[in-house]
Amino acid sequence: MNQIPYTSPTFGLNAFNCPHCQAYASQTWCNVLTSKLNINDLNPNKHRILVENLLKQKFSMNGTTLRNWSASFCANCHQYSVWQEKSLVYPRSLDAPLPHIDLPKELMSEYEEARLIVNDSPRGAAAMLRLAIQKLCEILEQKPVKNLNACIASWVEDGLDSRIQKALDSVRIIGNNAVHPGTLDIKDNRDIALKLFTVVNFIVEKKISELKNMDEFYDRFIPEDYKRSITQRDNKS
Repeated sequence: MNQIPYTSPTFGLNAFNCPHCQAYASQTWCNVLTSKLNINDLNPNKHRILVENLLKQKFSMNGTTLRNWSASFCANCHQYSVWQEKSLVYPRSLDAPLPHIDLPKELMSEYEEARLIVNDSPRGAAAMLRLAIQKLCEILEQKPVKNLNACIASWVEDGLDSRIQKALDSVRIIGNNAVHPGTLDIKDNRDIALKLFTVVNFIVEKKISELKNMDEFYDRFIPEDYKRSITQRDNKS
């Protein structure tokens, strides 16, 4: 069964992956109204105060419409997201790249948690991405992987592309140092953490997507009698 592609939260769309629960769900749009909020609180630095006031009032229809403010209501988790000038301000907007379309669903929670926390905790995001890569290795190996370094080493022995090896080791080393700081400390280095998302997506592209695309091409265009002949040839060899 095909996985539904991740759809980034976008102003005006009737369905996208909710920034609260991450599920792809229908969204109902409404104006933001309030009777208690001081207009001076509409400062970008006070978004959290604004949102807390709005949520307490549950977007009551009794009040003054705030210009250029909107809210989307998720049909899955029943939570509101708040938008100003078509930009998401609550929950906090995400700067990290979206997950690769072929990212296994088993890794999605770690990847999305890393996206949610990378601005506040680059170290925590790096640790989550390292865990995601370990899960990916377990999926590909079809068994538990206790030692990520050893798993990568075995793939290298089997002829792993050096670019994929560098990508895997980058996530492994940076993620390990995030948990147990050593010579590499990324506690406040958001740029390194953000680049790790691209590295993870690169690994997924090389280890999953390219092979999947070749399998799909072979299955679609090679006739069955040729496939049987090839299977017999390979069994003999």
